[in-house]
Amino acid sequence: MYTRRSLKATELSLRIPTFANFIDDKSELGFTGAFLSYTPLATLQALLNLFSPSDYADIGPPGSGGQWSRVVDVDNYLQSFCPVFTAANQISNKGAPVWKYRWDALHSGSTVPAFYGVSQGADLPFLYSPQPLQGTRVDVNLGYAFQSYVLSFINHGDPNLDKIPGGPPAWQWSEYSTNNNYEMVFSEAPQNTNQPMIFMEADPTDHAKCDFVEAHNVDFLR
Repeated sequence: MYTRRSLKATELSLRIPTFANFIDDKSELGFTGAFLSYTPLATLQALLNLFSPSDYADIGPPGSGGQWSRVVDVDNYLQSFCPVFTAANQISNKGAPVWKYRWDALHSGSTVPAFYGVSQGADLPFLYSPQPLQGTRVDVNLGYAFQSYVLSFINHGDPNLDKIPGGPPAWQWSEYSTNNNYEMVFSEAPQNTNQPMIFMEADPTDHAKCDFVEAHNVDFLR
């Protein structure tokens, strides 16, 4: 709650990026500061320096492509990539098995605009069955495969032991560790086929960015 009834225009434009657009670091800091209001400015600037503007074309005001995508990358690393990366390594280092995955598919009935990409929770319609949502054959096959891994993990503590009858062929899901930092990717093949694309990839998470987040986690969490 603000105790003063007035704010200078410069203070307002710094915190609300629509006034300044995403054209420079100042406007980027204004936006990140809006949801990380207790994080020191120097920490935010150091974090931002780790991310370069992307090559996305502007879809609106100046910076709405490259600079906006840069902000999205910062947010993704803080709230998704780094927590998962850190937890996976900590658990694995204690000797417990870890299986890591990246979801890269949208249900055919999704109403999320395409430029948002694949957002958090996009795997849920596949986990709880894509059929009631009138999914395509590709949706259904990918859902069966994902469910097979999850049910096997629930029943045996290993996602590779069971296979749903009538489902697609099984792909071996390797354990994740600091010495084998691979994850499973769940994706979809072009629409002229009925098979999902499921494969292992090297974890693309930028370790340096997550090391910075981990070193300053008190600043980001308070």
